[in-house]
Amino acid sequence: MASPVGARPSNKSVPPYCTVSTLTSGTCVREVEGAIARIDDAASAVTCVSGSGSSSHTCRYNGTSWIVTGDSLVLSGDLILNTPDATFDFTRNDAGVVTLTTSDNNAVAAMTILPGGAEAFILGGATTTTLNLTNNGAMVLGAAATTDSLALESAGAITIGTSAATTLNLTNTGAMVLGAAATTDSVSVESAGTIALEATGTITIGDASATVITLGTDDTGDGTDLVLPANGVDSSEINTIVQSYYWTATDLSADGTECADAAQETTIAGPELYVIVCTDSDDGLIGGSMVMPDGWDAGTVTFEYTTVQTGAETLVVDGDMEVQCRGEGEAIVDTWSAEVAMLDAAQIGSSSTDTIQTASAITPDGTCAAGDLLIWQYSVDATGTTATVATNNFLGFKMEYTSNVGD
Repeated sequence: MASPVGARPSNKSVPPYCTVSTLTSGTCVREVEGAIARIDDAASAVTCVSGSGSSSHTCRYNGTSWIVTGDSLVLSGDLILNTPDATFDFTRNDAGVVTLTTSDNNAVAAMTILPGGAEAFILGGATTTTLNLTNNGAMVLGAAATTDSLALESAGAITIGTSAATTLNLTNTGAMVLGAAATTDSVSVESAGTIALEATGTITIGDASATVITLGTDDTGDGTDLVLPANGVDSSEINTIVQSYYWTATDLSADGTECADAAQETTIAGPELYVIVCTDSDDGLIGGSMVMPDGWDAGTVTFEYTTVQTGAETLVVDGDMEVQCRGEGEAIVDTWSAEVAMLDAAQIGSSSTDTIQTASAITPDGTCAAGDLLIWQYSVDATGTTATVATNNFLGFKMEYTSNVGD
């Protein structure tokens, strides 16, 4: 049966693939020069028994040229092979890269590859070594209208960008998550240049399950790592710092009777130290003051003192601390915060130093603000003290408070 007029293609454009021994229906025209089976009527099946092996084919004429549909498609010597219900294999007839491209009547056409229904679309597999997504314009993963997650997951490394990349933008209109709650390995963001995290809203690094967040790597051992506490890091933890101020004995005020003014201690061997010594009386007072810095958060304060018991005893020294703050135009009066205990339950003795802290942070009396005058006083608790107070020497008091970084 002859081909339609003017429709018979040159056998040179259809390289040999197989010969045909059995024709189920229709008339088979064998191109001897090319050894390729062709039929002239639409949709008839033939059986190929040579070439690539045994395979069933369906051939038809599409009005312009002869095409082969079914399990194998021969195009310019390259093949598309299909294992039943499994995989299409795009095979070229020599070594090299297989390229899939699209075109229309102006040689420009978008390509859309869709899975069936709501199933997964997978690029690469267990034996894939590299997956390259490249183009010469903007590359978009996901879309503004997409409400589902976009996940990059791997049992190995995921690398975005190369040494030649100048800018890598990861942008979206909702939350962006690197890593997941179930991830046990590290999530690493590395660069030989600057890494910038920018947003018009909140940038959250770590969550309630995080333990430590490290920014930077101390490759040189010079301690340049920036390590942040996790489990809820906020700007107050990054922008504030705990600072301290220390009063030596000569900086302090004593009541002058039950606690004597600072004097040089002669029984401590070695350095010449000024100390304050109190009697075992509730009237014994030691105090100090300072103008708080402009960066003070006007919050709580804590105190600790250092003493030296020159006697060979390990008894109790008990006392209390109270604090007030007064701003511009506010009167200094005998009104204090609630007393907070400073208890040394067992002195070390024998000229060893003891450092004792307040039992809790103290909220000063008054409406505190940065720059206020802060006044404190320590009072002896005679009932709770059992140590020999005449050989108990106060060297100084330290106060700790929270301030903004840089103030």
